[in-house]
Amino acid sequence: MVITSAWLAGPTWAQKIYTCVDKNGRRITSDRPILECIDREQRQLSGSGTVQRVIPPSLTLEEKAQAEAARKATEQARQRETEGQQRDRALVLRYPNKATHDRARANALAQVDLVIGGLKERETSLVARVTDIDRQLAALAQQADAAPALLRRQRTDTAAELAQQRQLLQQQQAERDRVNNRFDDELQRLSRLWAVSPN
Repeated sequence: MVITSAWLAGPTWAQKIYTCVDKNGRRITSDRPILECIDREQRQLSGSGTVQRVIPPSLTLEEKAQAEAARKATEQARQRETEGQQRDRALVLRYPNKATHDRARANALAQVDLVIGGLKERETSLVARVTDIDRQLAALAQQADAAPALLRRQRTDTAAELAQQRQLLQQQQAERDRVNNRFDDELQRLSRLWAVSPN
């Protein structure tokens, strides 16, 4: 509603007055937020005409969704930054210098190498067993009787176990590379953090 001069002349000390200029350049005054100015700034005045607050334009549903998405993205970026700073502080506390980091790398790799060593020993044992079975099968092949079924089954089972053992060995070698790469990445971060550390 447009406020008339008669209304303005009444007891307005307790009233809220909203005013704006619409898209056609027309100034509108009302006792409630003005629908014609939803897309533009409005001013809320006291009964004496003093500006109490400025009301920003209301957003469309799409604009609200975009604003909310932008707010969430900003908040997530801020959270990632905070978490990154916390991780950096924890990393420096854990590894205050390169010597401690080098020792940790060596210990981690030693554990993986221990597993790899056991797998290699087992692989060697299985290769020897397969070779022995093949030798027995070759000797039996010269005889009239066919090779015993038990021996053939042992050859199949041992070969399958050997293949599985080699797969485990590959996995542990990949794990060793992963551990090394992790310590490399940490060392790059730590080098920057140590450079700016007050210690």
